[in-house]
Amino acid sequence: MAINLKFNIKNSITKRLFLITAISLFAFLLFSMVFQSLLFENFYVKKKQEALTESVKNLKLTYSYSKDSDNLALIKNIDALEKQNDAKIAILKTNGEIKYLSNLNNEIDSNTKDIIVNIFNHVKGNNNLLNDLYNKNKIISYTVETPNINVKNIACVGPMSINYKDDSLIIAVSSFRPIQEASEVIKQLYVYMFIFAILMILILSFVYTKLISKPLVKLNMSAKKMSNLDFSKKCEINREDEIGSLAKTLNFLALNLNTALTELKSANKKLKIDIEKEKKLEEMRKEFVAGVSHELKTPITLIEGYAEGLKDGIASEDDKDFYLEVILDEAKKMNTLVCDMIEVSKLESENFKLNISNFYINQLILKVLKPFKAYVDETKIDLKFNNETITVSGDEFRIQQVLTNFITNAIRHTKPNGTIVIGLENHKDFAIIWVENTDSHIDEDIITNIWDKFYKTDKSRHREFGGTGLGLSISKNILTLHKSKFGAKNTDNGVMFYFTLNIVHQNKKRED
Repeated sequence: MAINLKFNIKNSITKRLFLITAISLFAFLLFSMVFQSLLFENFYVKKKQEALTESVKNLKLTYSYSKDSDNLALIKNIDALEKQNDAKIAILKTNGEIKYLSNLNNEIDSNTKDIIVNIFNHVKGNNNLLNDLYNKNKIISYTVETPNINVKNIACVGPMSINYKDDSLIIAVSSFRPIQEASEVIKQLYVYMFIFAILMILILSFVYTKLISKPLVKLNMSAKKMSNLDFSKKCEINREDEIGSLAKTLNFLALNLNTALTELKSANKKLKIDIEKEKKLEEMRKEFVAGVSHELKTPITLIEGYAEGLKDGIASEDDKDFYLEVILDEAKKMNTLVCDMIEVSKLESENFKLNISNFYINQLILKVLKPFKAYVDETKIDLKFNNETITVSGDEFRIQQVLTNFITNAIRHTKPNGTIVIGLENHKDFAIIWVENTDSHIDEDIITNIWDKFYKTDKSRHREFGGTGLGLSISKNILTLHKSKFGAKNTDNGVMFYFTLNIVHQNKKRED
C-alpha cells in the first residue's frame, strides 16, 4: 500500500504530528534500552534478593524450634521455594554439614555444593557478617562469584534455630545466568520493536493526514484565497464534524463576501474614474495657474509701470517711443505665451493628429537656421552643420517647431565666440538629429525636469531669444507623438539635445 505523505508543506500539522509520534515512540524505546543496559540488572538483582530474603524469612519463621515436626514437610517447603525463586536452598549445621535439602537423600551436584560451601566459609570467616547474623538476627544477601566456573550468584544467608538457638544456617543461592539470558533476549526484541515503531509511525501519519491534516490544508488554502479576495473556489469537505461545519461556514462567508466585493468593485471603479478625472483637472488647473502667474507677472509689471509713466507724464518726448516699444514688446511676449499654452493644450489632446509626410530633414534645418543668421554673425558664434540629404517621415511643420526650439535654446546658452554644432546621422532605418552648444552644462539632478512646463534652468541670457518656458514641453509632446527617441545630455563641450525620425528608403519626392 502506497502511503502518500505530504512533507512539502512547511510547518504542516502532518509533519508536526509525525515528529511528535516518532519522537515519543523512539524516546520510549531509547529509555527502555537505557534502562535495560544500565538499570535492569541491578533492578533484577535487588528484586531477586528481596524474594530470596522473604523466602528465607518465611522458612525460618515456619520451622524454627521444630525438632519434633515432620521433616518431609520441611523438605517439600524447601523444594517449593526453590522452584518459586529458581534457586537452590540448603540448611546447614554450624559446622558446615548439610542438614536439609529439597530431597530426602540430600543429593546435590558438586558445583552447587561447592558454591554453598564457599558461601558458608565466607560467612564464617567474616566477623561482621557473623555479628549481623547472630547478634542482630539479620538475613544478609550479596552477590558472590565462583572463580573456577566464572559464574555470579546471588546468595542469601540467615540464622535458624531448629533444636536450639542459632544451631543452623539457611543458605539460598540463585544464578545470574537467567538474568543475562533475559537481557540478551530483550536486546533481540528491540530490533522487532523498532520495526514495529516505524510501522506505527507511518500508519499514524497516514491517519493524521486523512483525518486532520488534509481537511485543514484545504481549509487553509480556501482561507488564503479569501485573504487575496478570491472567492471563486469552494472548500470541498463533506463531513459532519467540527471541520465539516467550519468548511460550510467558510463557504457561506465566501459567497457573501464575493457578492459584497463585486458590488464594491463596481462602485469603486466608477468612483476611481471620477476621482482621477477630478484630480487630473485639479492638477492641470494648478499647473496652469502657477505657470501663467509666474510667466505673466514680469510683462504685466513692466506694462503697468511704463503705462503709468506715460500717463503721469514722467517720460520725455524722446523717451515716449522707448516706453511704447517696451509695452508692445511685453505684450508680444504675453501673446507668445498664450499661443504656446494653446499649442501645448492642443498637443496633449487625445484627438490631436499629426500630418505625416516625407521631407528632406537637411533642407528643413537650413530653413530654420535662416532667421538666426544675423544674430549668429553679430555674436561671432561658430555654427557648424553637416548638410547630408536624408528623407524622413513626420509632420514637417511640427518638426520645424522642435528644431526651432532646440536651436533657440542653444543660441540662448552660448556665449559670443562659442560654437553650435548641428548634426545628422544616418542609421539605415532612422536618422539622429542633434544640436550641441558649448559654454554650458545642465546639472544631472535636474536634466530630466527640463521637459516640464514652465521649467527653466536659469534666466534667459538674451532678451531677443527669451523663452516662455513651454518650448521644450511642446517639443516633448511633438516627439512623443512621433514615437521618437529623444533627450538631452551633457557632453565634454557643453549640452546636446537629440531626437530620431524614421528614414524613408523609397525614392520619393518631397510632399509639399
